[in-house]
Amino acid sequence: MGTDGRIVRIVVGVSGSPNSTAALRWAVREARLHAAEVWAVHAWSSRMEMLAPYAPRHGVPSRDRQRKLSSALLASAIRRALESKGSGGVVRPVLVEGVPSRILLSYAASADLLVLGRRLGPNPVDGIALGAVARSCISNSLCPVVFIPAANAVADADTLLSTGWHLCV
Repeated sequence: MGTDGRIVRIVVGVSGSPNSTAALRWAVREARLHAAEVWAVHAWSSRMEMLAPYAPRHGVPSRDRQRKLSSALLASAIRRALESKGSGGVVRPVLVEGVPSRILLSYAASADLLVLGRRLGPNPVDGIALGAVARSCISNSLCPVVFIPAANAVADADTLLSTGWHLCV
């Protein structure tokens, strides 16, 4: 937080899922309330590096192609988030090669909020369904973490706050 306790920077993890788009949309709205900046972070890794040396490479995108695909995914997610009614704002795209949880935690270290999309479990009353990236972020983040479900699960940010669909740590 800024020296006066204000929220200055919000980091959002962008995976391209509807949940991460909802998280980005929420972060943009929240940033407007605080005159904060939003950094949309997408971490990618080359699929080639994940293959065993003897595995066939046919059909696997090259590192350059994967970077371009990841860049397009990030741009598309930002476009979708900003086209929603009333979400206007400026988002700084951040495309980084690496392990998503490590990258997000690195950027969250200088942020006031880390915002992630979250999956709904089979029964929302039973709790939150967290993937490996979300678990790592919630366990290791130096700033509060906010989880936002997909837009179709919750009508708007006011409903989020009144129904307890968010989690701040």
